[in-house]
Amino acid sequence: MERRLTPARWGALSIISVTSDQKPISVREQAIGTALAFLAVQRARKTPAELRRREQAIVLKLRDSLTYRFESLPWHSHLLGLLRSSAERRLATSLPGRIEDHNLMMHAGSEQQWIFDDLVFNSLAAFDYLGNFVGFAYYGDRRKKAKWDRIQKFARDKDYETQQHPSARVSTGPVGEVINEAHATLVEGLSDYRAALIHYEALVGQGTVNTHFGANVKGGMKRTLEMRPPSEFNKYLRRQSDIAGESLQDAAAWIVRTTEQKILSILKQLERDLRVEGGSDPETGGLAIEMLL
Repeated sequence: MERRLTPARWGALSIISVTSDQKPISVREQAIGTALAFLAVQRARKTPAELRRREQAIVLKLRDSLTYRFESLPWHSHLLGLLRSSAERRLATSLPGRIEDHNLMMHAGSEQQWIFDDLVFNSLAAFDYLGNFVGFAYYGDRRKKAKWDRIQKFARDKDYETQQHPSARVSTGPVGEVINEAHATLVEGLSDYRAALIHYEALVGQGTVNTHFGANVKGGMKRTLEMRPPSEFNKYLRRQSDIAGESLQDAAAWIVRTTEQKILSILKQLERDLRVEGGSDPETGGLAIEMLL
């Protein structure tokens, strides 16, 4: 993606015209685009200068926080793969059936499950940050800590939203539609799984160690370890046909991929809505942004 910034001076203002020749391909790029659309809206809203300065700092912090949290997800998924490889190297030097071998398998399985738990926590934290972004973009400082729970309630219940705000920005527009879809297909189930994980007991999937012997196997023996997601994960995510029997790594990759898709769709729709409010084309129009110095 190429963004061309052309600064000009006008008193204490720096005016930037922003155009984009292709759609963002990452959460980071899309978050930047959505934040820029918010900065353009400040002109249309005629936000006072002092408040504008403060809002500019807040939206950039919200943008960076969301990016930081989301980018931990692929890191966790990658680390999960590294831990599996490390466990298999350790297993290659142990003898099947020994107590040391059993302890090694148990510890290796726990290591991978800990990382998977962290991945779930960080995915839901990213949606909380996204809720803050949406709340602030529509309602300012009052909703910069709205979190996902409040924003998705706004999305599904117009009466609830209008009880707290003069107009319903979330429930009556396309942003609310994509929020409802994300909640129904991912966030609700992941939240239920996290609640069971936090409040009731450790949730650990089964593991399988396969030992291969033969002349074609390097060193004469090869051992592989496969951890599977807990059965509760399939239950709460209603994806038994896709995840059951697959590896913990596959489930982690699915969380990362699906979280990314949902966040991108919400950020993109929010950018479109802010562009319309700011008086520019929702798809290709340039943005006129005033940055207070």
